[in-house]
Amino acid sequence: MARQCRNIRTLAEVEAAIHREAEERKAYLRKQLAEVDALAAQKLEQAVAVRQAAALVEGHGIPCRFPSWDDGTACHIDLGLVLTKQDRKRLVSDLAKLRAVLGRRKDGGRSLDNAKRRLVQVEYAYPDFPGITVSWKERLPKNAKCRIERRRSYYSTLVCEC
Repeated sequence: MARQCRNIRTLAEVEAAIHREAEERKAYLRKQLAEVDALAAQKLEQAVAVRQAAALVEGHGIPCRFPSWDDGTACHIDLGLVLTKQDRKRLVSDLAKLRAVLGRRKDGGRSLDNAKRRLVQVEYAYPDFPGITVSWKERLPKNAKCRIERRRSYYSTLVCEC
């Protein structure tokens, strides 16, 4: 008796399967390449917008720092430490300049910087310019809604009441 094997294909069938698989792979790679091109174009557009906004901000005398680890789509503006009335006036003036250039800001949150000195870091972002963040440090007032809680495992957190 002759043994029959069902997995035997003809050479034409094998060539057609290889060709079909290669075409599917080409289509997949073209799709991936189109997605990468779209993402690169979006990143480039965002980087150009951030660089233009940074130039406008620096034109008003406020330095804008680009992190070395970033791809050019992020800019950080540090307004320094606010402890005195003069510092507060400078902060208000700088925020007014930033609003004139960048528009309204969105609250990014507060975080504890130094529990011993009661320093809190305040961060804001600008919805019209994603990638630009502004921060400054200020002392937490005695009658603030937030309080510093010291934990037993040797760390401190900032807890805010809504």
